[in-house]
Amino acid sequence: MTLQDFINLLPDAKIQTISFDFDAKNIQHSQDLVITVSKLQEQIEQYQLVFSNTSSFNVRVAVGEQSVYPINYEGDSMYIASVLCKEKVKQHQHWQIQLIGKVGCIDIFADELNITKI
Repeated sequence: MTLQDFINLLPDAKIQTISFDFDAKNIQHSQDLVITVSKLQEQIEQYQLVFSNTSSFNVRVAVGEQSVYPINYEGDSMYIASVLCKEKVKQHQHWQIQLIGKVGCIDIFADELNITKI
């Protein structure tokens, strides 16, 4: 599957984890942002999005009633509405993950995006 084929599968997927994969002892090793998502197809399928050599990322999310103690739990999970490459230059890509319900987005600046089924 191509990268675009994987991206087309991601709407309605639930973000399970967001983590960094890096080696603190080796500063020359790339720092990768890893996002694991799950999506209900005929069965639950999981995908791993690896943003290689991430320079920065920003998570903007409105949770529930925008409170630490929300009255309702609309914001207790993050579901993907779309994944877009906003800008692509030689060694840099700006990716944006829009969340369902207009609750926010995740901006990621990295060298490239790789998606695999796990």
